[in-house]
Amino acid sequence: MNVKLPRPNAPPLGEWEVDADRQTTDGPIYHLRGRALIEGSDVLLTAEEIDYNDETGDAEARGNVTFHQYVKDEELHADRVEYNTRTQSGKYYNVRGWTRTHVVARPGVLTSNSPLYFEAEWAERLEDKYILHHGMVTNCKLPNPWWTLRGPIFDIVPEDRAIAHRAVFRLRFMPLFFTPYFYKSL
Repeated sequence: MNVKLPRPNAPPLGEWEVDADRQTTDGPIYHLRGRALIEGSDVLLTAEEIDYNDETGDAEARGNVTFHQYVKDEELHADRVEYNTRTQSGKYYNVRGWTRTHVVARPGVLTSNSPLYFEAEWAERLEDKYILHHGMVTNCKLPNPWWTLRGPIFDIVPEDRAIAHRAVFRLRFMPLFFTPYFYKSL
């Protein structure tokens, strides 16, 4: 069992810090420009620009966006992100990232502590899972993975499982087989 220690200097649970090179406010809305960030106790969102509504918790980040979720050690990079700090749900556009796998070693079972890497045209975070649309997953080192699984929809629960729908398994760049449903334990 992994024990996560609190991050030093992190904001208290339920509070969000906002910062940027330049910031303006329009009522509850913060317009953050230049090295903008929104940080909570277990989430950090950085970008070139962020518009954040303190009343609703809605944030829209644009330009070199990085989303780091510390509890499950997930990191995503995207062109644009729409995220709600209250529901911890969001949409990520032109996304690539990784999440840690949970290793349970048993005799006769191959294990790897490599993270699950993924890319997608867009993804959505719903509570504790991600739905990738038109994407790829692998646990090989990028940029030239040994194998990939590409498909229109992936359902990923970090440290638990990944499910691919109508996916093509590729070894290097050669498609080997089509699978209507594929389950991979993480």
